[in-house]
Amino acid sequence: MAEHFLFRSSLQAEDCLSVAGQPVLERHAALHELLTARLGAEAAELFAEPFVSRGAAGAALNVAWHSVHAGEARPLADLDPALRRAVEDRLLRLLPKIEALATDPGLTPDLAALVRAALSLSQAADVRAINGVPVLVNWGVRPRGGAPALAGFMRGDAAAAGPAAAAPGPATVPPPIPDAAQPGPAMSAGLPPAATRPVLPLAAWLPLPILLVLLCLVLIWLLLPGTRVFPPQSVVRDADVSAAQETELGALRDRRDALRQALAGAQCREDGVLVLPGNRTPEGLSLPAPGAAPEQGQVAPDSPVAPAPERALLPAAPGAPAETDTLLARIEAATVLVIAPGAQGVSTGSGFAVGPGLIVTNQHVIEDLGPEGAFVVNKLLGQPQPAQVLKTAGPLEAVGADFALLKIGSTALPALPLADPAASLKLNHVVAAGFPGDVMETDAAYEALLRGDGAAMPGLVVVDGTVNAEQPLQGATETLLHSAPLAQGNSGGPLVDFCGRVLGVNTFVRQGPLRTLNFALSAAGLAEFLAGTPAAVTPDRASCQPTVAPASATPAPTPAPAPAPAAPAPGAPAGAPDGTVPATPGPGGE
Repeated sequence: MAEHFLFRSSLQAEDCLSVAGQPVLERHAALHELLTARLGAEAAELFAEPFVSRGAAGAALNVAWHSVHAGEARPLADLDPALRRAVEDRLLRLLPKIEALATDPGLTPDLAALVRAALSLSQAADVRAINGVPVLVNWGVRPRGGAPALAGFMRGDAAAAGPAAAAPGPATVPPPIPDAAQPGPAMSAGLPPAATRPVLPLAAWLPLPILLVLLCLVLIWLLLPGTRVFPPQSVVRDADVSAAQETELGALRDRRDALRQALAGAQCREDGVLVLPGNRTPEGLSLPAPGAAPEQGQVAPDSPVAPAPERALLPAAPGAPAETDTLLARIEAATVLVIAPGAQGVSTGSGFAVGPGLIVTNQHVIEDLGPEGAFVVNKLLGQPQPAQVLKTAGPLEAVGADFALLKIGSTALPALPLADPAASLKLNHVVAAGFPGDVMETDAAYEALLRGDGAAMPGLVVVDGTVNAEQPLQGATETLLHSAPLAQGNSGGPLVDFCGRVLGVNTFVRQGPLRTLNFALSAAGLAEFLAGTPAAVTPDRASCQPTVAPASATPAPTPAPAPAPAAPAPGAPAGAPDGTVPATPGPGGE
């Protein structure tokens, strides 16, 4: 089973090829077993594994693509020429074997049709590579415009090879894709027989080994001390993931030990309140005497239990509504949904206010922005606001940053300050906010927004966690590794401490063998990006000591039964034997 998540795609059921009445995508197990047995694991692993879920009406298929190879699945057109050539050579070695298998008389008609149908891709960009290994996604789907991507790729058609190879001139019309349900020739119909294909002379292969030798020499030179190493294609290497996992495990052990130590000295009062050493609540508040009204106070940022965000109190923000004086209310007021229509459809991400009318998000959220521009949605804005792009920095793997600064007409949103504490953030409590796509898929307000209801506001998703590591990636990009769960759509949202300050911008996740790692680009890097813009700000270097309101008043212990009193003295209020009025405890319990 493939364990590395690549991305999600949405397909129409009518575009998916079927064999024996079953969509080809749902027969990956049979395809994988056949290819492994006949051609080996390399051919079987060429096809990414789809996990298919159907929409409510059954007309749409939501597919989560996974691979046995870890890394980013990049279209061939995005690769450098040397790596792309190596991937293409590998494909040209594997694909003819798979096509030949489809004509094997020893296969049942169903299996032969399954192999042929699997070689049909939605578009040429579905031929991808993960760290130099080819992977096919959106396979078993009718090609857009009727152009068989793999057949065109193997013939070397410019139109089918990808955007980088396209050139002006008359269009080449590839042969039509055969019906997957009918036996027939493989998709490579129109290819010349193998015996008549041109054979390159030996001299034509000489540039390749020469280039490989030069690349090795350049790599050795780059690794020498003092040599500048440029960011690689993927900013997160396997070594980074391994180091992050080890660091996170260490942080979890530290937190386990701290909780054990706190619980070892804890006691439970007669009224059911848990008392930790130092006469404090699990959140870190000073515990009042039984029957006394609890009071607000400052707590440590790494207290055994995180306080509820709606009880973390913040100073009033300039121009902000009075009801945004709690952490949760401030986050809801400042976090926005970013909608970026483009040529590939509508992409969404998250963002937050950093100044009057100024919004920060990730560059990759708006990188395919169309001419209509981006829009920002927030309940305080009332209607979607058109956004102007003021500045961008990205992509992450190229420049070590992934930020965008947008400007909207309204100044109603309270700005979140930035923080880059001098002390370690390890095990500090944090909150991540945003609009993850897997939640918005079922959000009726989001559906209404897409239908044109500008007043509809999707629900903001707020999750908490702890900072597990402050990790530089490749020695250049400062990130925070944290345990607040992220998903696609969280990109650009804030990672906030309990003092209401932005510690980082949630940007990407990496799925490891055991769990998903959540990364935020540091506020220090964001401050560098904002320098020279209207949102320029110096991050706060102080540690966070959040002020927290008590959950409720602590109830007084139940008194022991007393003998029935005599009649109260004349004029004494009723309710107490001595004429006093019992203290009224606050609402609720601890």
